[in-house]
Amino acid sequence: MRIDRAFPLDNPAIEIPWRITEAAFRKLLPGALEQVASGQLRRRCRLLGGLEADLMFHFSHPGGQLREIELLRFPTRHRVREFEDLQRRLEDLLGPGERLSPSLGMHPPGSRWRLGHLSVTHEYYTATGTDHEKVRFVNG
Repeated sequence: MRIDRAFPLDNPAIEIPWRITEAAFRKLLPGALEQVASGQLRRRCRLLGGLEADLMFHFSHPGGQLREIELLRFPTRHRVREFEDLQRRLEDLLGPGERLSPSLGMHPPGSRWRLGHLSVTHEYYTATGTDHEKVRFVNG
């Protein structure tokens, strides 16, 4: 499996081709899809060896092609341990990444990967005064 061609899910056990149209995506991954905004869908899935998370699927425009998959988590008391666990899962899939400078002094540094047309980043950021852990898979 090459993640730069298709995004793997553990449950449901499928691979989602990059640039799949929104209509084809809805047929491939039926049920439990939440329409967040025009061209943005969310679904709870298992990925990266059993991690359960909400994924946001971004299409180039309503009905367009899949361009980005986003995993967003809100840190808990065990934020460093959870960040490192997700980092290890990403490295198992993608190999070692390029370390980024920490965006916030109290958080571990993020990482970035580039695989053909696919770029992946894992880092913390702050929005509306709240810390978030985010992984972005962007094709294009």
